[in-house]
Amino acid sequence: MLVSVAAGARPSRACCRWWGGRPVPARAVVRIARTGGVLLVLITLHGVLNSIFGFAEQPLVLIGRDLPYPQPGAWANWLYLPATAWGFLVLAVAGDYAWRTAGRDASR
Repeated sequence: MLVSVAAGARPSRACCRWWGGRPVPARAVVRIARTGGVLLVLITLHGVLNSIFGFAEQPLVLIGRDLPYPQPGAWANWLYLPATAWGFLVLAVAGDYAWRTAGRDASR
């Protein structure tokens, strides 16, 4: 993809040729990106705010429930806060892409 971008081709067109030549609908791409951005913001904010205010007595453990790991200090939860900013960046890029491609799907 980087080669096609450096050659002056539009990245979305170059990816579509690899997948059979059909264009990817911009509305679907924006919808998926916005959903991912919102989920990333909500999950990371819940984790950080739960560590500060203690909404749940025991945090959600998805892996290794039976293994006795020592609990990290409260400072370790602050390390996840930049992931919240990443979610907002994904939302900003998805919004910009939606604005740039508004009305293009209807003409195709």
